[in-house]
Amino acid sequence: MSSIERSPLFDNWLRLHLPLPHLPSQEALALVRRIEIDKLTAYLDLRLTTSDLAARVSTVFSNKRTNILHLCCMIGNHPALQFLLNLKDRVATIDVNSLDTLRWSPFHFAAVTNDRPSMNVLGSNGAERLLKNHRGATPLDFIEITSMDSTRGRQFFYADTTDTEPIEISEEILCDRINAPRFCNHMVVDPAFLVQDWVEEIAVPARKPKTDIAYARLKSHPVKLYLRPNLVIEGHEVVVGENIEENRFICEYSGLYDPKSVVRSTSGYALEGVIDSKHCRSVGAMINDGWPNCWLFLSHNLNGLQKAFIFYPLRKIKQGEVLLWDYGINDNVKWGKYHLHNLDRILADCRTIFSDQNAIKSFPEEINKLKQGVVSLQCHQLVYVAQTPHLMILLISQKILSFSGLQSLMNSLPAEISYGLPDRKMEFLFYLLAKIDFLSLSITQSDQNQISDIVTQNSVRDIYINLNKLLKLKLPKWSA
Repeated sequence: MSSIERSPLFDNWLRLHLPLPHLPSQEALALVRRIEIDKLTAYLDLRLTTSDLAARVSTVFSNKRTNILHLCCMIGNHPALQFLLNLKDRVATIDVNSLDTLRWSPFHFAAVTNDRPSMNVLGSNGAERLLKNHRGATPLDFIEITSMDSTRGRQFFYADTTDTEPIEISEEILCDRINAPRFCNHMVVDPAFLVQDWVEEIAVPARKPKTDIAYARLKSHPVKLYLRPNLVIEGHEVVVGENIEENRFICEYSGLYDPKSVVRSTSGYALEGVIDSKHCRSVGAMINDGWPNCWLFLSHNLNGLQKAFIFYPLRKIKQGEVLLWDYGINDNVKWGKYHLHNLDRILADCRTIFSDQNAIKSFPEEINKLKQGVVSLQCHQLVYVAQTPHLMILLISQKILSFSGLQSLMNSLPAEISYGLPDRKMEFLFYLLAKIDFLSLSITQSDQNQISDIVTQNSVRDIYINLNKLLKLKLPKWSA
């Protein structure tokens, strides 16, 4: 008899996750991989007494009490599985619903690797599809996930201008247009991700959202997104191709591990070791900096080989909107060029936020919620203000926020969330802000227009120098 082929999905699972908590010794896996019906017969030795046969069947192969039925489903050996289940009337220890210490049944393993033949064998032998493992996941849950139509994850859409409809293009053409050697679009339907979310809890940070949100990501079809050139930044932007409700998975920022790469999340945490865009691009990696409508948090750390961060909406996002998240900012970034087209909305939102006197007072509590993964649009927006010197200047010059209010906001920032500038440069920025706040009632509309032009086209250093001249502020010389 020819060798039994195991599920191809399991190869990927093994490669990324050795050693898994479930996995038995390599010797045990090698044994079951080699199992053909005649070899299995020899292993079980039907000439043994019933008690000896029962003992051999119930042998466990790992500290998680994985038995031979689990192993057969792990590697997709459904003929061997069928052979074993044919003995269940003779051998009481053959239990189609046997559980390991993490309450995984054979059906869980067959479902997580999308092994249809093994699932059919189990189903015909009375396997229960609604048994819950230690995280509350049933085989039926895994079947729903791994049975999804996953073609969306392999589709690439592109629009040449804001006036043209996006069209589907090949990965090769997309890479050529965005000047990338390859494009990484991780499939959300992947046994490795299932195992990571449901079994391996070692990579789940304290600030990760509850498991039900991570599970909702796995069950969701990826949102239709498309790339479009942005002439202002001489690059591309990511546009939403359908309406997105809150708590909907948007996409992943994932790819090859690069320990030198650092992304700072909206909540101020450094997320180290992400995809290096010089070698590979992904949709998530191309979402631009801006007044945030989505947020980013660590989802997977795949054994040091790959990392994945996922995007969720902070509010309902309408079809045609550009996705933006808060990178954090420094004085070398000319904030205005890209943000200018969205400036009216930013200022309108800030007027709404700061008209509520409790907004700043409740900020520390909102930060604590953010650390626990609770979505708060206003909290993300306040962090953005606190990390964006350019916006601080506009808010104070237009009397949307007072200098004392800004100081209260900045004083509420926890230590792990950095300011937009180093301390010395923040001192000079505060000199400027205090002066503008003092003169705000005498600033004319003409002055406002000039301030906006200066702020939206320059670095903080140049803004400081130019506004000092324009408003005759008599500020100390910038020496930071």
